[in-house]
Amino acid sequence: MKRRALLVSNSTMYGGSYLEHCQEQIVNFFGDKVKRILFIPYALHDRDAYAKKARCKFESLGYGLDSIHEVPDPVGAVQKAQGIFVGGGNTFRLLKVLYDNKLVSEIHRRVFQETREKRIEQYHEEPDTPPVMGLREGSMLLVEGDKATLLGTTGARLFIRGEKATEHDPGADFSFLLTDSH
Repeated sequence: MKRRALLVSNSTMYGGSYLEHCQEQIVNFFGDKVKRILFIPYALHDRDAYAKKARCKFESLGYGLDSIHEVPDPVGAVQKAQGIFVGGGNTFRLLKVLYDNKLVSEIHRRVFQETREKRIEQYHEEPDTPPVMGLREGSMLLVEGDKATLLGTTGARLFIRGEKATEHDPGADFSFLLTDSH
């Protein structure tokens, strides 16, 4: 997975409610697979009130919200979070608490997650591992008998142990993957 972040310049527009101006983008960003959001309220002094405000908004959007200041293991919470929302306010206060709690590197790891390609390379460190096909969104593989064909509007990436990954366009023949040697 590539780096993924939604950066919002402010939380409230004049005349609107908290996150009202960007709630559609938040829902599109987190989608329906994310059920709980980890909220980081360190930029404001009253973390309880800030968490309550964020919790009300995120619950209205269909997400549960856990505030990092309420959990016993903040680093573990970041590592396990389905989604992270960092609240704004005083940036210096935010960064101080993040550094004090050793959270900057953990959040960085989550935003710049180890890629799927890296995971596949690690898998291929083991002997006798078969090829792995990475289907991009919008692609599919049709198997009919002894024939395998890449379909769709996007391509795929093929990983074979000991070789550089290769890109393939729709229409590519992957029948060789169906043989016993792979």
